[in-house]
Amino acid sequence: MSALSLSLSLPVVGADGAVSRGISPAVADRILSELAPVALFSDSVKTVKGEARGVKTFVQYLSPSTYLSRYTGLPFRDLCPYATDGCRDACLGEHSGRMAFDGPKTARVRRTILFHLAKERYFAQLCREIEKGIASAERAGMVPVFRLNGSSDILWEREFPEVFTRFPDVQFYDYTKVPLRYRRDLPSNYWLTFSRSGANDTACVEALDAGNNVAVVFHGTMPETFTFGDREYPVIDGDSHDIRLPAYDGVGVVVGLKAKGPARNDFHSGFVVHTA
Repeated sequence: MSALSLSLSLPVVGADGAVSRGISPAVADRILSELAPVALFSDSVKTVKGEARGVKTFVQYLSPSTYLSRYTGLPFRDLCPYATDGCRDACLGEHSGRMAFDGPKTARVRRTILFHLAKERYFAQLCREIEKGIASAERAGMVPVFRLNGSSDILWEREFPEVFTRFPDVQFYDYTKVPLRYRRDLPSNYWLTFSRSGANDTACVEALDAGNNVAVVFHGTMPETFTFGDREYPVIDGDSHDIRLPAYDGVGVVVGLKAKGPARNDFHSGFVVHTA
């Protein structure tokens, strides 16, 4: 199935190389029967920085964009519907640090298969792990926060709205490239930071004018301000921690992120802003 070791041996691509048009119940059952258990949440070097501020972040990393479809040959849906070529090429969910190693890739594939093919089982595990994370953070005297889209862009308020009502006192946050005009009915405990792609500046201005923040990737010196249209917006250092919440970032600001991995060599897509 892949160079990665998943213990799955599914004939998912036909002899002529054509990708299957659907996933039959039999194939889904076989995939799930061979799927090894995997935890949904983990952390990263950046999220751990929040612990110095008394915040413990739990992040879920799924297979980004169309990676799972390409990996299996099965028609799993795109989990990053507004990703551009530059975004995909530079995706931290595939190319940054330990995320590029086989172990984390395999874990992302397993989580994503579970999400696609066993919704009830996935949601039950998600809730159990959130409960466990809350207890773990509280034992350490920290505030738990959860980021469901560590490397995906799922509209969780539509996918599983009950997760936010089930944990009303817990804060969730994510980055997104889905224009926020399509995400107006967000739960009060779900905060989104919009992400600039290089092709969505109008949506960036809409987000900023609505009191949201916009993440921009820079290579070079981090500027103090960044201009969208005819307006300048203050830039904050988004790499000092990953707690993308108004209490820590403010509102109406550009969250500056340093280009990492392949993004440092992106001079053409417009995703990365190169400074002096």
